[in-house]
Amino acid sequence: MFSRIGMSHEQNIALDMLESHLSKIHFYTLYGVDQFTLNLVTNQGNFFFYDGHLTTPQIPRENYWKWNQSRGKTELDSNSNHLHLSFCKLNSRNIPPALTAPPYKIWVFNITDKTFNRKYGFFWCEKGFFQPTLDDNLLRELSFLQDFVSKDTADELGWTKPIVKKKSNRGRKKKSTSF
Repeated sequence: MFSRIGMSHEQNIALDMLESHLSKIHFYTLYGVDQFTLNLVTNQGNFFFYDGHLTTPQIPRENYWKWNQSRGKTELDSNSNHLHLSFCKLNSRNIPPALTAPPYKIWVFNITDKTFNRKYGFFWCEKGFFQPTLDDNLLRELSFLQDFVSKDTADELGWTKPIVKKKSNRGRKKKSTSF
């Protein structure tokens, strides 16, 4: 979809991420910049499409660090010349006197659809805080804790067994036993 000539390895990875999701965009579910939260933009693995074009000052951050663009923006046109892409990588940097900043790395893709004159973008947090998730196997293994949580929590975690109703014998003739 986009030419990769002269791209670095990490730019290729970021472009792969964009291209793998670009065909799935739904314009009625785009985030507005006013909906961005620090949690949304720094949760590792998060990606989403947004309406309009994004600038660095619009991205939420904490007051002791800032977003830093270490290289220039990369500009590309799609092979079909239908889309124009401007993208960059941003890292978190401390603002003195702070000594450290969280180790975040995000990618911002501003996209212009030249055919429909529409501006939108794609955001990906490659490195951020990691929020562990529970998979079904682990949840099953933890089901022994069922007696120590509320019924609602046990239901939500899938630890309660569904009530199995016995089949009724309605409409069936009882077998007679004759001696």
